[in-house]
Amino acid sequence: MLENVNDVSITTDMWTSDSTRSYITVTCHFIFNDCLYSPVLATEEVKECHTGENIASALSNIFNEWNISNKIVTIVSDNGANIKHAINDHLLKYHHPCVAHTLNLSVNESINQNTEFLRVLKICRAIVGHFKHSNLATEKLKEFQKQMGLPELKVKQDVSTRWNSSLNMIERLIQIKNPLYAAMSSLR
Repeated sequence: MLENVNDVSITTDMWTSDSTRSYITVTCHFIFNDCLYSPVLATEEVKECHTGENIASALSNIFNEWNISNKIVTIVSDNGANIKHAINDHLLKYHHPCVAHTLNLSVNESINQNTEFLRVLKICRAIVGHFKHSNLATEKLKEFQKQMGLPELKVKQDVSTRWNSSLNMIERLIQIKNPLYAAMSSLR
């Protein structure tokens, strides 16, 4: 299919699975026979430093493997300086910032300016952290959920890269507040 299309768009992201292994994924978006396709072209380990030059090299290898370098209209990624540098300066392609990442940065900036809400988040994170790391606390929560005839739901931890995960964490704490309160009261 890629041989028969003239224009493609790319989305890419990098992440670290543990302290030593980093990966990059490339997804290609194109229209073929009036249908939109979005296949993942590659997920590969990146062993070098995450410099713009090294990221560009990893991306270029994938693009060349699929013979699409001259078909790329835009590349969407997060707003990291290194990936923007790779796309704009090394690959000489148009970088389109990910709307979700940009929104996340905006919301996080607003959250970080609200000290009262930050205090609430800190308390919520402490509660969730305790239940995530204590088997006794987790078992007590399950026990009280059973006693109250409620579904066994776990706490949810938020992550800094997804603002809505903080919302999900708070909503879950509210959803399980009665058995959570009972479990917390029964613990030292």
